[in-house]
Parts: sequence; C-alpha cells; structure tokens
Amino acid sequence: MMKILIIILSFYTTFVFGQSREMINIFQKHGNTIEIPLSDIDTIFFSLDTNKKYQKGPTVMDIEGNIYNSVVIDNRIWMSENLKTKTYNDGDTLINLTTYKEWESIKYPGWGYYNNEEKYNKDYGKLYSLEIDGSKICPIGWHLPSVADRNSLLRLINENYDSTKYTLDCIGTHKLKEKGMKHWKYD
Repeated sequence: MMKILIIILSFYTTFVFGQSREMINIFQKHGNTIEIPLSDIDTIFFSLDTNKKYQKGPTVMDIEGNIYNSVVIDNRIWMSENLKTKTYNDGDTLINLTTYKEWESIKYPGWGYYNNEEKYNKDYGKLYSLEIDGSKICPIGWHLPSVADRNSLLRLINENYDSTKYTLDCIGTHKLKEKGMKHWKYD
C-alpha cells in the first residue's frame, strides 16, 4: 500500500496590527489547511512514504567544503559517511594528533587519521578525541546522534530492540552497513 501526502505550500505576507508576518500555508489532500509563521519553522522536510524503509537523502557540505551523502530512514535524515573535517563549524581549527602519546594524554579537541595515514580519510573519515564539541563538529544544522537517536534507529532495524538487553552486534546492525566487503577488509 502506498501512502502519499500531497501538500501545496504557499508563502505570503500578511499585515497584523501594522506588522508584517511571513506565513506558510500547507493545504492537505483532504481539504485541511495549516498556517504556520515562518519564524516558527526550523526545517522543512518533504517525504513520500512509498513503504520504503530508507531512501537517498540530500548531500551535506561542511565548513571545509567536504560533501557527504545522507540517507532518509523513517523520515529522519542521517549522514551515511563519517566526518572528514578538521575545523569546527564556527571556523576554529582542531589539533592534528599524530602520536599515541598525544592520544593517551589528550585534554583538548583533536583529530587524526586511522593508523596515522591520510589515505584512509577518503573512505573512512577522521578519528576524533572525546573532547570534541559535538555541537560544533558537524555541519551547521546537524548534530551527533544522541543515545535516543541511536535507540530510535536501532528499533527500526529490530523492533524487539531493548537498549537494556542487547549489545550492538546482536541486533541486526549489519542492515546499516553497505553491501559487499570493499570497506570491510583489513589492510
């Protein structure tokens, strides 16, 4: 069964008590209309539910110009690639950690390459210290997934998922991995 919500959006400006109010009207298929001030809207996401569990999402660009693919799963957009940036979204630069001693004694935000080899950046992204500010490392408008975000995703792939009983390797996380072994071989 295919469910499609048909909406028509109209933007207009009204004047209320001499002040301009920019509004969005959503006209639903069954005749209902919803009017929302644009200032109350953070994100507009359009979705056609064709009973797909996931579909390709928009591309995302970080402050350095790195482009990331995303996927829409249950009307939520997830990045489908690891971060590659060495700069916070406010322009602050992170420190490149190159030795085991730096990683062991780290007390500040930093990044490094797997095995300290830049060749891994293209496919795997960078590794980040736990001191990273999660609100600034992602592109603007994005955030690191919270525990609730993660649990919501895991419930989609295993409806019996219970975060108090299961470990990540026994709940079907293989469904989130790419097909094939291209990126799962050890050098």
